[in-house]
Amino acid sequence: MANVEYLRSSRERMKAHQKYLEDLDWLGEQENEKSGGYFYWSVYDSPLSSGEKNSIGDTFRPVVPGRLALRTFIMEEFANQRGELVGIELGGSGSQCFADFPKGLFKLSAGVTLKDLRNENARKQDEDRHHHVVEFDVTSPLLEQVLKKKLGIDKFDVILERMEGGLRLDVRDPYFLYQVGNNWYQMLRTGGVMFLQCPTFLHKILPQWVLKVNETTTGTIETKYLGRKRRNYAFLKGSLWISKREGAPGNLPFLTPRELKAAFTT
Repeated sequence: MANVEYLRSSRERMKAHQKYLEDLDWLGEQENEKSGGYFYWSVYDSPLSSGEKNSIGDTFRPVVPGRLALRTFIMEEFANQRGELVGIELGGSGSQCFADFPKGLFKLSAGVTLKDLRNENARKQDEDRHHHVVEFDVTSPLLEQVLKKKLGIDKFDVILERMEGGLRLDVRDPYFLYQVGNNWYQMLRTGGVMFLQCPTFLHKILPQWVLKVNETTTGTIETKYLGRKRRNYAFLKGSLWISKREGAPGNLPFLTPRELKAAFTT
């Protein structure tokens, strides 16, 4: 189980998380220096539709049910809930992503990011579409509470997270990341869907985790994972789809310590 950290105490977790935030601050400073004051992390505020540069749709296309485009799948999946949907992008502003959906599909949409980098024109366009950007750390256990305070809503029909590059700076602790993912799952309404991009090192355990979820939740949670090599890169990109059905448990199942050890040493 080399290169995997298990942080047992809250003090260790707080110290590691502070280091994570410092790494993000440093990264932002480097990007600002290179770009003359404009933060240009290549996947910030990405579009939804497949075929566009760095699109969220292309990231998740391998796990979208029916091999549909992500936009098409969401529109069809929630066709009877037009005007009632609530969606959120975690780790990004969500401005371009939710702008790519037909107007009126979502009652409210939001993005959660450490820094709101929108200009005034983008802010006005988002306001007209009932889209909000919240500055907060998506890995915090207080996320649901903060969204309830800021938006008046803490449950979502569609949750998108595509920040694998950022998560690679974080602690390589599967228990910590499970807790983060479980917090997001608890924000998902019954009938809702999540599309998540997963840190590279979890590729060894996620196929086993998917099997366990599908076997133990008797169809109340559906999930699919695919890890694949990205062109011109040596590491794997992992995409995960989760659908929460009626009767789903309050928490996501997870692997036992013995199952984790076996997965990492295989």
